[in-house]
Amino acid sequence: MKKLLAITLTLAVLLSLMSMATITVGAAIEGDFEYELIDGGTAVEITGYTGAGGDVTIPSIIAGKPVTSIGYDAFSQCTSLTSVTIPNSVTTIGSSAFWTCISLTSIAIPNSVTSIGKAAFGYCTSLTSITVKIGNPVYHSAGNCLIETETGTLMAGCKNSVIPSDGSVTSIGEGAFWSCGFLTSITIPNSVTTIGSSAFGHCTSLTSVTIPNSVTSIGFGAFYDCDALETIHYTGSRIDRACMQIGDYNKDLINATWVYQTEDNRGDANGDNSVDMKDVLMTRKFIANMSGATVDNEAADANRDGSVDMKDVLIIRRSLTF
Repeated sequence: MKKLLAITLTLAVLLSLMSMATITVGAAIEGDFEYELIDGGTAVEITGYTGAGGDVTIPSIIAGKPVTSIGYDAFSQCTSLTSVTIPNSVTTIGSSAFWTCISLTSIAIPNSVTSIGKAAFGYCTSLTSITVKIGNPVYHSAGNCLIETETGTLMAGCKNSVIPSDGSVTSIGEGAFWSCGFLTSITIPNSVTTIGSSAFGHCTSLTSVTIPNSVTSIGFGAFYDCDALETIHYTGSRIDRACMQIGDYNKDLINATWVYQTEDNRGDANGDNSVDMKDVLMTRKFIANMSGATVDNEAADANRDGSVDMKDVLIIRRSLTF
């Protein structure tokens, strides 16, 4: 069942990528590169690679035209590719362009590249270095992470990644660390609010993750198939965790041991210094305006939205399950 689900999730990612791809028919060939003319015949898009791999340099000109795009799936499953040099003529790297290039150890993005598709470097299990040339107007790199500057989205990471804590990253993108099989631990900084679907999926050596209480949403399968995951160091409280939205297929995340850095009085509606079912019942009675039902409004407002309502009841009750 688990293997079937893994295949289903992978297919879902690939189908998502394929929906954004342009189908190439009858691509021309020059040297080791398949290509087609784009932009009215004024430029070239690399659509495939037939060479032996190793250290590959993509030419800046093919058929007398500038190479401006590395297309969808262009180098996909080129398992012998160890490094690639991208010329300054390239402006676009398509979705899944280097998918499953399992021997690729480093990637350097020139400052000409202004568009990178989803999972462009997905399943590159040997990747140890990600850099973006200074001066790129859309992307930058830090700590071996590829970051979309304006949105603060971490688009790709590797086993050597250290997510910067300078506030430049606000979300971990969809599939950013997908199948980083040698990643053993990661610290997510407190500037991050969302962790995207499949972000750490199939990171089979991941044992420890630090998650800040700034994270409000963890996507579908974000930690799917992380069988080795043992400990979540969480900077918030059980109530903070109960407020967090966690998508389906995150069993390994949920079942790991959570170590809470802080505990506060939120949830202790009746003020007896303990959060339990008494607080759930008292808060429900208070909402129903039952006689004698009083609560500490600040403590009962578990989600800090300024009112005490059934949302708070559900959060307090959920926190009791951790």
